[in-house]
Amino acid sequence: QDCEEEQWNRCCGQEIACHNNYCREEILGQLQANTKVRVRAAFVSDDEARGEITKGMLGRVVRTDSDGDALIKFWRDDYDEEILRHWVFKQTFWEKLELPERPDRMRASKVTGCMDNCTLSMNCNMGELSRTRQGQKRIQACMKGCKYEECQAEKECKTFAEAYAGCKQRVAESKKCSPLEERPMEAEL
Repeated sequence: QDCEEEQWNRCCGQEIACHNNYCREEILGQLQANTKVRVRAAFVSDDEARGEITKGMLGRVVRTDSDGDALIKFWRDDYDEEILRHWVFKQTFWEKLELPERPDRMRASKVTGCMDNCTLSMNCNMGELSRTRQGQKRIQACMKGCKYEECQAEKECKTFAEAYAGCKQRVAESKKCSPLEERPMEAEL
């Protein structure tokens, strides 16, 4: 922590995003053909058509590619005759869609996402904060708001949350999300 606070905060956010990139699939799994989805937040599709997908729309995966991206047919309600077909990247799926047939995975994803936000709001200094009574209270309040204890009490939620934590640990040990020792451009100068 010898760097400036602003830089530390930026690095903290980047590390959390990097771990999420490598590990979110541990909770949500991969989309597969015929998986039902529901749009939880409006977005623009990731294909060239750039279709507007609105909150509440339903969908079903038609097929996926080797990157985990999915072609999904969307409709507004069960009686809608207008069907939209659009490609959705894996990251967009994680952020904007939910899986109504997999509530345990969705609950674990919400809890771990909330816990990541706690870590981010504390600038990745939870270890340091836990040394003081006030810091411990702050961490506990955040965990309570994330419904962490409830997740730990439910077998499926706990299993998915632990898989995510284990993945984050493996990624940290591999240094995939660590800053580079030396930037290539600087080395060439």
